[in-house]
Amino acid sequence: MAPEVAIATSRAAGVGLTGGLVATGLVTEAEAGWTPGARQAALDMLSDGDLTVLAGDRLQAMGKTLRRQEQDQEQSEMILENLG
Repeated sequence: MAPEVAIATSRAAGVGLTGGLVATGLVTEAEAGWTPGARQAALDMLSDGDLTVLAGDRLQAMGKTLRRQEQDQEQSEMILENLG
């Protein structure tokens, strides 16, 4: 997940911005001032349904990113064909 998406998601969810940065791995739990294991403890408190929704959201974001990369690749190939 891109940092911008993580921050936007944090804002939309009404949680701290550091949570989004920790989720992306840009900031460690310790750097965010979290106690060791806090992230896992928070995940353990979620229901299976909530975890499924969370995973689905992440997969959807990843799918959009991959589609964008594929489109960029196709456009690059088309430009190279036209130039060559």
